[in-house]
Amino acid sequence: MDCNNLSEFIGGTFTNTETIDLDPPPVGNCGIRLKDIEQGSTFFASSDIGKHGNDVDVDGTYAYLATDDMKKGLNIINVSNPQSPASVGSLDVGAKGVSAKKDGNYVYVGIEKSAGLSVIDVSNPASPLVTTSINTGAQVNQSDIKNNYLLTAINKTTDSFKAYDVTLKNAPVLKKTINSGDSLHTIKIQGDYAYLGSFEDDFGLIVLDISNLNDIKQVSSLNVGEEVHAIAVSGNVAFLGTANASQSLNVVNIADPVHPTLVTGVDVHGIIQDITVSGNYLYAAVDSVHAGLAAINISNPYSPYYVYSLDAGGKGTGIDSDTDYVYISTDTANKGLVIIGSTVTGMTTSGTYGSDALDTGSENSTYNFIEWVHQEVTGSTLKFQIRTADTVPNLDTATWVGSDGTNATYYQSSRTPIVLHSGRTGDRYFQYKAFFESNGVSSSVLDSVRINYTP
Repeated sequence: MDCNNLSEFIGGTFTNTETIDLDPPPVGNCGIRLKDIEQGSTFFASSDIGKHGNDVDVDGTYAYLATDDMKKGLNIINVSNPQSPASVGSLDVGAKGVSAKKDGNYVYVGIEKSAGLSVIDVSNPASPLVTTSINTGAQVNQSDIKNNYLLTAINKTTDSFKAYDVTLKNAPVLKKTINSGDSLHTIKIQGDYAYLGSFEDDFGLIVLDISNLNDIKQVSSLNVGEEVHAIAVSGNVAFLGTANASQSLNVVNIADPVHPTLVTGVDVHGIIQDITVSGNYLYAAVDSVHAGLAAINISNPYSPYYVYSLDAGGKGTGIDSDTDYVYISTDTANKGLVIIGSTVTGMTTSGTYGSDALDTGSENSTYNFIEWVHQEVTGSTLKFQIRTADTVPNLDTATWVGSDGTNATYYQSSRTPIVLHSGRTGDRYFQYKAFFESNGVSSSVLDSVRINYTP
């Protein structure tokens, strides 16, 4: 059994508190503590680049933004001071920027329509330079890098995957072409495999074996019921952002990449355009005007849950993250890049637990003392009040009192004598209330409560 099935605390009223399992014996032993909190940060900053952003890749103190601008398809933004991001360089890459992938001193920018991809030298972020352009036959929706091989997801129904040897940045060499059956939205590399997101509903996830970069081959696919816009990989799990507005995040077990299996789905209240993972959270750029960022807890990757959405100032188009911040490209011209703080976690600072109405069975009960067992921690306190009445309805309106029989005091030491409220209607029914306070870091844990009374 667990504490939800066997607990003296199963009834009662929880306000910012929760039950937790304690080490047995006995089996099912439970305690109460303040709730953990997960909430969106209030930090918000943006960079006005005159056009909206289509994708972002953050590396160190710079964000590389694929920009919806015919003359400035790449914009480089200094984010060393997140409160005041500043554009330091921009570049005409031949068309609007669609995707951005930073590797070393170079950024690979996917370009709108048939322009393909540009290789940009960003060793001096203030003066980026076009090293070369690659004619891929259509725009590169996303790219990824392994061992000087650039793998591309192309917006083309045939030959939608191409791999280039980019050892010589000014002379990339096409090494492999694969006809995946439809255009590709996205690509993500982990180890010896590349995971592709397809426009085709019937095989939204495609897996390539890239252990031998000179002999890349498709080894599996998976129908997730929708086209796959974005992929993030963590351990044996691939998270897929899809076009399914009611369940747009899918979890896929890739422990065996040749046989991927769908585990579960999560509703993030919108269509996902891009995703990133930071610590225990996955962040999604969502196609929603007032909820462009969604956060999902993936501490248990096989059972993630939606935490919150935030207004990113426009629809989310691309996303990246580091330990402290989430970087979102948006479809809003004066907020091409938005920076939002990562999830705030900790303990609530105060909360209560009120017991159910308890019956002594006697109108003439005498209350002797209250005692409790708890795990005390630095920075957190626990105290109690009680109330009594002759009926349960009257108990509901009775006054909570502490050690001197008034509402101004509390029972703060276990085994304290009970003093009842002078205006009570009776003594047969009683309740106790536990008051928790915390510094927001840790919480005392209440193990048990005992009210001693006679007869």
